[in-house]
Amino acid sequence: MTDVRFCAPVVGVDGVAVAEFRVLAEEDGAPSTLAGCVFVRFDAAGLAVETRDYRHTVEGRREPEGALFFG
Repeated sequence: MTDVRFCAPVVGVDGVAVAEFRVLAEEDGAPSTLAGCVFVRFDAAGLAVETRDYRHTVEGRREPEGALFFG
């Protein structure tokens, strides 16, 4: 079973938004966790004109700890 989570996006000035994500899944039959953030800049029409993201994968199902996950 795959569990995909996104926090509510944080929207800043100049049409820039960021959202944290976490995917609890299986990789080659073993539990894994992929976590990261996506950054998006929108134009005046609301279209995404630039995106960047980073992510990291670890073995096992890792729940967010403390206040590190925006969710």
